[in-house]
Amino acid sequence: MIHCPNCGSRGVRKSKAVYEQGISTGSYRSGSTYTSSRGRVGFRSSSGTSRRISAVAERNAPPQNDLPGKVGTAVWISITVLGTISNAGFLGSLGVGFVVALIAAAITAGKTSAAFNAKLADYDRTWYCRQCGDQFLI
Repeated sequence: MIHCPNCGSRGVRKSKAVYEQGISTGSYRSGSTYTSSRGRVGFRSSSGTSRRISAVAERNAPPQNDLPGKVGTAVWISITVLGTISNAGFLGSLGVGFVVALIAAAITAGKTSAAFNAKLADYDRTWYCRQCGDQFLI
């Protein structure tokens, strides 16, 4: 039996299970009738889905590798702004910025994949104590 190293409690669960059980999804559908200013009667409907995540599940969420997207976005915006300021033209710099941003994101993804894989491996070994809230590796 696994015990929490912080408080000694047996109330521990894998972080992955805590995360998956803390997410709830739902869907809704509604409709109503209306009358326009011209006297026409109509029907409106709407539908959608919602996703809620508890604070405990959010704390036990798997790691995300969002650095390549952030780098790509920053490069794209920077090149677009610099190109526009230097009179290279907005559309030209937008296109060049997009291509350079894709290259920068790909390079970043390649360099961060080893670190991200290590974080994923640690996440698979992470446990959560329901009593004290500590997270620990086994």
